[in-house]
Amino acid sequence: MVLTIGLDEKTSNELQQIARVRSVEPAVLAQRAIRSFLHAEAKRVIQQEAEAFERLYPELLERMPGDFVAIHQGQLVDHGADQLALFLRVEATYGGQPVLIRQVRSEVEQTITCRQFYV
Repeated sequence: MVLTIGLDEKTSNELQQIARVRSVEPAVLAQRAIRSFLHAEAKRVIQQEAEAFERLYPELLERMPGDFVAIHQGQLVDHGADQLALFLRVEATYGGQPVLIRQVRSEVEQTITCRQFYV
């Protein structure tokens, strides 16, 4: 699917000027900028989901210790002992949307894993 996006004159002129300086097509430059924005947005969303995980953690640890959990829009949406099976269910349900998958462990994790899919 191709999406056509209109730009105001000022933005269009600036984009064309930078594209000339860098010797690239304006469409390539615009696509790079949009991909960068999408990546930053996905990271922002995953950070919010990590904060939701921390908020839900006491209940998750009590109800499903050791399980992998999927957090989407601040809510627990699925869980299970098999990480791959959970991932496949999440992917089938939420497609390319950012969803945090993390194991509920008694020790606090410091690493956040971000997965992103673009169509």
